[in-house]
Amino acid sequence: MKYQEILNHVVSVILDGDNPKAVYDALHDLYNLLVEATGISAHDNGDDAIFLETGKAISSAQAAHCLLEVERTRRFVRGIVQAVHDLRKKFGNQRINILYAGTGPYSALVLPLTAIFSSKEIGFFLLEINSLSMQAVKNLYERFSLQEYVQAYIQADAVKYQIPDDINIHLIISETMHQALKDEPQVSIMNNLLPQLADGGIFIPQNITVNLLMIDGGREIQNMFAPCNPPRQLLGTVYEIGMKKFPSINISRIAVPKETKGFTDLSLFTEIEIYGEEFLTAYNCGLNLPVRIGSADQYAGKTIEFEYVIAERPYYHYFAMES
Repeated sequence: MKYQEILNHVVSVILDGDNPKAVYDALHDLYNLLVEATGISAHDNGDDAIFLETGKAISSAQAAHCLLEVERTRRFVRGIVQAVHDLRKKFGNQRINILYAGTGPYSALVLPLTAIFSSKEIGFFLLEINSLSMQAVKNLYERFSLQEYVQAYIQADAVKYQIPDDINIHLIISETMHQALKDEPQVSIMNNLLPQLADGGIFIPQNITVNLLMIDGGREIQNMFAPCNPPRQLLGTVYEIGMKKFPSINISRIAVPKETKGFTDLSLFTEIEIYGEEFLTAYNCGLNLPVRIGSADQYAGKTIEFEYVIAERPYYHYFAMES
């Protein structure tokens, strides 16, 4: 199939149904085409990751692999398409300007939009710090004659980038995160770009919440291979950021019950509200895998103080105190 046929098929499968096998096959067809067009594969051995003061900008190969996380790509694309439709209703005949921070080599989350909207309806500002990924994106849009969609290619650090005063950005997309918002610069990017969004604009993801839960570790492992609805007890929110909540402090305190009721572990779970009805929750993709804090018995009856620390590899500093 030609590029446009493949892209149209991918969009149709993503938007018109919930058949995981069909989405898997369609995304792999698109991936194979993009590998051919850019020369960058998820299996490349080179590591061109960049370590910033605010987190790791992953390598071009790692970014290429993100396309193949089926639920991650499917739900983000569905949410983004709905957001563009809503923005077009809100802003009438204006072209919707989209800033995509952290494009990777494929600009995978906005590329499908070219099968739905014309270049008069949407325009892309493609922001990427990795030079290999940036060049791949340029090659891709030239190869498939999509340059008319691109308002600017921007090789820069999204944590520091300032949108020019004469440009209104209606939609900002950044999916630059790891489990529990560790390691990568999602938080710092949101801290920088959210205040620069045009009035009435949308940031995707809308909200990210990291919660502390008591779980049964054995049942959780079973659940990864055969869904068994394992018991979990929510203890509280460790960190949250998004359009709904823009944090000014990075510290939270959560009390652990004295009775652990058979739960074995304390773990962080990440909930991602993309847009509208599109969410990513436990085990939907790599972003939603739990991060273990310790055993439930170890912290029983104590209060844990968490501090989210922005560094080359963002992390949580935490310690227990008597309740």
